[in-house]
Amino acid sequence: MVSRARLLVAIPALVVLAMMSAQTIGLAKAGSVMHDVSKAMDGWTAGKVPGVQAIAQMRSDLQRSTFAADADIEELLGLVEARSGTEYLDEARVHLVSALSLRPGSPYTWANLARIDYRLGLTGKDFERKLVLAEELGPYEPDVQRAEAYLGLAMWGEMGPEARAAVERSVAAGMRRKPLEMLQIAQRRGRLAVACRYFGRHSRLSDPKWSQTCQSTEVTS
Repeated sequence: MVSRARLLVAIPALVVLAMMSAQTIGLAKAGSVMHDVSKAMDGWTAGKVPGVQAIAQMRSDLQRSTFAADADIEELLGLVEARSGTEYLDEARVHLVSALSLRPGSPYTWANLARIDYRLGLTGKDFERKLVLAEELGPYEPDVQRAEAYLGLAMWGEMGPEARAAVERSVAAGMRRKPLEMLQIAQRRGRLAVACRYFGRHSRLSDPKWSQTCQSTEVTS
């Protein structure tokens, strides 16, 4: 016969084991859901944006996929909300702020939050701080470089020297990595001169069209 003392010890141990099993299952489920949602979102950039019901299902799956706070889940929720329409931007921002509270060292999350703030018109000093932090934490990350150029060059004339320096470092790094993309972003933003400063010096691009364009930009700037 099992003594009462041994039984009292065994019950909490079983509870702990059950909780550990539930957590393992929960993490596996969350990972599967995140994989499915991320894969689906990859196709959105090609113009295959799903309907309202599909987006709502993604949101529901993510919210139910884990019983604990998770930075990856929060960030994915924020990205899903952000792509669902402008009416969801405030909610997207809440999720990304939550993700940062759980993982403040992620350059991607800082860059994604800066994207949301830009769309909401929140482009003051706090926006600049996000760009600086994203560049400092992820200077070699292509997605961060792309976001810095896209957002920073758009607000170039209104930003302070620290934010400008961070954006320019990203543009310079992008010119070494993928110069054509960086030149195209800079041209669309009306700040081609910033990218052209690094054409030829660090860039592997030898397109005569861009060489002539950058030369004429230097003359007129």
